[in-house]
Amino acid sequence: MSGHRRGFTLIEMMVAIAIIGLMLGLSLGAGKALLPQERLKSSANDLAGTLLQMRTDAISRRMEIIFTYDLTENRYKAHLPYELDDEGHILGPGESPVRDWRELEEGMAFGSIYFADGSAREDGLVALRITPLGRIPPHDVVVYNPDYPETELFTIRVSGLSLASEIVDGFVQPEIIEDAHFR
Repeated sequence: MSGHRRGFTLIEMMVAIAIIGLMLGLSLGAGKALLPQERLKSSANDLAGTLLQMRTDAISRRMEIIFTYDLTENRYKAHLPYELDDEGHILGPGESPVRDWRELEEGMAFGSIYFADGSAREDGLVALRITPLGRIPPHDVVVYNPDYPETELFTIRVSGLSLASEIVDGFVQPEIIEDAHFR
């Protein structure tokens, strides 16, 4: 039998642990160190995706869903405007959550919400009805980085009829719908 030892030396183990620690630190830090522009784009994409999902959900359930923006707390949610039992039967007025409050990415905020009639909201709660056909009042939602409000913002254009929302880099002047648009 030869005199070879099995196992690792203390230095080999320390190098392995250091490499694992470095890799773990880089992977955990990458999520928090996202550039503000990426967090902003992520917030816009999440919001547009949630709106699409809620509109599709209203169609598949054949039930009205209320989508609420909290412009003061920078979050949004969706709920049914009544209570349901365990089998999904309507019990009466109330709220049944469809999507709990979801906050925008850290450091990002809602700007204004602009409506087709020319009105706008800048704070408070804005609750919009999604019909069982997936229709919602058309509106534009501005999300922005408060540290750079002039240059880091997106406008999410929510169509009233089409399920898709358009994400536009920058501020888009709201278009007021008038009778002439229907001629």
